[in-house]
Amino acid sequence: MCDNDQADLKAVVKRRRLGESPIRDNLSLLPAELKSQLFFEISDRETLLNLSLVSKVFRAVFDGRKKEFFFSAYAKEFRNGELTYEDAATAITKYIKGEPKAALMLFEATWKGLFYISKEEAKLFEKVLRRKLATQDYDTLLLSLYNIYDQSILETSWGAWAGALGAAEHLRNHSDKGEILSIRMEPWILRQFASRQQELIGRGVLQLQEEPAISVLMELRRYHEIQRRREEERHLEWKHLERKKKHINNQAEVLKTIVHLDFKAIRYYDRVDMFRLIADFMVLENQVSPGRHADFHGGVQRICDPSTCRHTADADDLFRVLEEICTELILKNDDDNAYCAISVFERMPPYYKHIAKERHRRVRRMFIVRWGDLFDESDESEDESNDKSKDESKDESKDESKDESKDESKDESDAWTTRTSENEYADL
Repeated sequence: MCDNDQADLKAVVKRRRLGESPIRDNLSLLPAELKSQLFFEISDRETLLNLSLVSKVFRAVFDGRKKEFFFSAYAKEFRNGELTYEDAATAITKYIKGEPKAALMLFEATWKGLFYISKEEAKLFEKVLRRKLATQDYDTLLLSLYNIYDQSILETSWGAWAGALGAAEHLRNHSDKGEILSIRMEPWILRQFASRQQELIGRGVLQLQEEPAISVLMELRRYHEIQRRREEERHLEWKHLERKKKHINNQAEVLKTIVHLDFKAIRYYDRVDMFRLIADFMVLENQVSPGRHADFHGGVQRICDPSTCRHTADADDLFRVLEEICTELILKNDDDNAYCAISVFERMPPYYKHIAKERHRRVRRMFIVRWGDLFDESDESEDESNDKSKDESKDESKDESKDESKDESKDESDAWTTRTSENEYADL
């Protein structure tokens, strides 16, 4: 055995005598920032405590920021469904008198964790606290929600944004002091979120994030609608038109994202209302001249194929969803909503008719078979007349071409006959 191997064995024996393993010793060599990051990544309190016992170095890092690590793990337990809001309310009630700072940290961690799960559970959590705590203690907790504002805009997640908007709503509804803060801060928060919505939407909506996502998207939709109308009321200057166009495009992006959410996982929204959002999307298409589609093509309106045009592909996807909604409503015998949903097809711009016409006809026929023809015939007759006019124009062009070819051949034959007879007379 070489000297190096003997030295390694002696090091292992020494570590065992000290109660440390080679792996633990290697972890202890990590920089303090990485050790802290490891603690923040832990998803439960038991594992957190076990990691703090790895070595004296780890214990020192843990003791320095114990409460932050503890409440970070606590919030993750809520996100994973291991704790309930009743557990949190009990713990907060216990600490609010003796350790108010701990109670505040626990409240904020629970609030954030719940908004990753369900907005409704956050409301239930707030009601339980209001019942258990004295008015002064409850107001102290509620005003701590103000801190979520500063932190949430630095994060890019559906849960963090939903928590911030929920905090603003509760401050507005349940506290006189908080109402003033909410009125001032909520529009500012929405402006920050709107400027980063493309980044968040681009990340998609993962499983169990549907509820916080829908609450954020609905608020963004409302915000862009208000801002769009505000720009319309101002003077028709170039900057106002550009701002209006920006809000229209952002609102269309939000509507598209909402329609494609998995609504089976969302308990408090009904899929049947999605056809109204698709109708709103179609209205947005022509809000600014010459329209979103033409603007995408440099101001030229054209009829595109979904495979070559992103805007047409988006519209085609929405018409597919609309057809599914119409079919679902017809099969459920919901004639009122089915009629309204099918009528959305009639709002489509002319440059989208080639991708929606067949879908429209299919669901229209399904409805007529079950409940009779209750639709305005003008749209259908217009399509039929257009088709007929196209066919007639084709037939006329064919007939004209045939007649012209006949006349030309006749003239050519007459000319040939004349030339032949002239030659014959010349020979004579």
